[in-house]
Amino acid sequence: MSRRLHAERRRLYDLEWNTLSNGAFVPHDGTLALVLDSELIEWTERGYQDGRPCPTHGQAEVITPPSILAILRAGYHAQIDEAAVSR
Repeated sequence: MSRRLHAERRRLYDLEWNTLSNGAFVPHDGTLALVLDSELIEWTERGYQDGRPCPTHGQAEVITPPSILAILRAGYHAQIDEAAVSR
């Protein structure tokens, strides 16, 4: 599994926005953002910032490895930093 994840981390993946689970990370508007419910929560060096609506259609460029996304889609709940939830 470690070798597989290592290989998957070297790429970006194009996926439909509506297929992304909570816990996925995407580059968006020049920064990284966490997918959380229907929002994108921007992650910066200062921590998590305010959310903005997540697009509902089209393609997302995703940095979260496909193996991790499959686990999230199967029902595993990602541990999400309280700072992202309570901002």
